[in-house]
Amino acid sequence: MEILIRFTRSSFYQRILSEKATLWKLWSIGLLLVFTLSLQGQFSPGPLHKSHQQLEGIKNCTKCHVARKGIAASKCLQCHKILAARIKAKRGLHAQPGYQKCEKCHIEHQGRDFALIYWEKGKQNFDHKRT
Repeated sequence: MEILIRFTRSSFYQRILSEKATLWKLWSIGLLLVFTLSLQGQFSPGPLHKSHQQLEGIKNCTKCHVARKGIAASKCLQCHKILAARIKAKRGLHAQPGYQKCEKCHIEHQGRDFALIYWEKGKQNFDHKRT
């Protein structure tokens, strides 16, 4: 009888330990999954527009982004040289106050065919004389 009690008691504790281990494993896997999914946006929040697709990939992030600061217009203007010259000459919309932050109107990481220009009040209401 004493052997049966020890066996039963031992099985009971092993089952409890096994259930705790299973819960710990499930919790760990869940935490790892949440952490991994949250990091995915840090590597690439989405595909770039087709005009910028050559900049795709983790090795190219710093061609547009400055670490912990976001997009830098100076980085955009390294490629967009004609626009850089117009801004330097104080000509066109991008030379005007309020239009120096590229990402305000040009939203990236939304897909290859996403409209790259955001028209705040709609394209039809944009005052083209400002350009």
